[in-house]
Amino acid sequence: MALLNGHFVERQLRSYPELAIAFAARAARRTENLGVNLAIVGHPRVETRIHMLLWHLAERWGRVRAGAVVLPLRLTHSLLAELVAARRPTVTTALAGLAHSGLVRTTRGGWVLFGQPPSDGRALRVLHTEDGQHAHAGAHSR
Repeated sequence: MALLNGHFVERQLRSYPELAIAFAARAARRTENLGVNLAIVGHPRVETRIHMLLWHLAERWGRVRAGAVVLPLRLTHSLLAELVAARRPTVTTALAGLAHSGLVRTTRGGWVLFGQPPSDGRALRVLHTEDGQHAHAGAHSR
């Protein structure tokens, strides 16, 4: 972590405009992610919040595999509860509902998501396939 004061901005960013561009891009991504997080937490149904969160995480870390998206993140029910502003027992019940609906399955290394992101959630832009190519959200329907 660094303190970027007026002196830094005046001397360094003027000399290296690519730094200013990188900082601005990072700030824009952070703002977008905060907006998505607020939308997720603001949804009334915990099951939908979890589904939206998993797809949001899959946007960055998911991999398209044989009709599904693998999310290689080990997220405990307690951590998911914190991320979606719910209680752990409620998250456990919601995950059981998602599994029963065939939308989510847990694995030793993370999660497998089937179908499409929730219609009231943000659609995935691009996921990486096994061979490193890109696939759009519609390419991994069940």
